[in-house]
Amino acid sequence: EGFELDVSPGCENLGPGQTCLIGCRWPFLGRVVAAQCPVGNTDRFQVPLLNAAPFCELRCPDPEGLAPRGYRLVDPKLPGQWQCTPDYTGEPLKYCNASAGCNETNYVQLDAEGNCANMVELEISFSGCAKR
Repeated sequence: EGFELDVSPGCENLGPGQTCLIGCRWPFLGRVVAAQCPVGNTDRFQVPLLNAAPFCELRCPDPEGLAPRGYRLVDPKLPGQWQCTPDYTGEPLKYCNASAGCNETNYVQLDAEGNCANMVELEISFSGCAKR
């Protein structure tokens, strides 16, 4: 979908032979790839050529603050390892969903021109623990 990519400033206005970098936007992880405008290019609408395909994988962070009722981290030093609290039973599962999002009334999410910046909305949910 493209919202997981973090394109460095200047990629949209490359001159012939110039390069820029494309990486992954948080909470995605992956490799940084170079994009280059072909040497001798005269087409101002030419899309930069990539030296490799960008691949970004969603890394689901633990929720900040309080854990949902019935769930707790096994060890705060070991992120991502959850268990049910003693009054709950089951096998905890954490789900993540990332989507492109922007609230046009929130100025923090707008770029210098007042347009929606390429924001990522992250939803984290749990299942698997049931009250005893």
